[in-house]
Amino acid sequence: MAKDENVPPTVPHVHTDQTGGAVLPIRGVTNPDSPTARLETTDTGRNEFAYEGLFVPLEIKTAYPTPTLYDYVKAAVNELATTTNYSATDVSTLKREVQDDILAHRGFLLKAAFTNTAPIFIGNRFTGASDTGTAMATAANTLEPKGTLASTNLAKTTRVTFAWGSATPMGFALDPGESLFIEINRASNIYLYAESDQKMYWLSV
Repeated sequence: MAKDENVPPTVPHVHTDQTGGAVLPIRGVTNPDSPTARLETTDTGRNEFAYEGLFVPLEIKTAYPTPTLYDYVKAAVNELATTTNYSATDVSTLKREVQDDILAHRGFLLKAAFTNTAPIFIGNRFTGASDTGTAMATAANTLEPKGTLASTNLAKTTRVTFAWGSATPMGFALDPGESLFIEINRASNIYLYAESDQKMYWLSV
């Protein structure tokens, strides 16, 4: 986006991919009851997937430390590339695509199989089984505020209770048959955990 003096248009504009490098203005859309405006945008899509490898179904497991989407895909692709009948060129492509990470244009679409019997938990590096050595994992599942509290209705003995048992995993639960699009574009930053083996499908978008 630019605003060049003496170059039409003189309002904020962008260069497009049209022949001759056409320049088109950007405009805002008013927000009711607000002094600000939002930028008018239209997603244009892509010509192809960012990832050229196998969109292999994954079996999410109980593991510690919790593996990432990248860990699962890399292990599966490296196994399939050596045990299945792909050409040498395809094997090279498959291994290259998982060499360092898997990058999406915008994010990843994750879908739990309808045949699953339990949720798959998704999140950051703290996703997975709760640490049984912490106060959160005690039988009472309570946290007690610390320090001096004055002029407040929160007493020092107030407890925040949790509506789950000590073994409940951390993360966002994806129930059987559910799907989730997550706008994280590195597979190595998406952690996956299940209390028993569960199947998950995925796409990089």
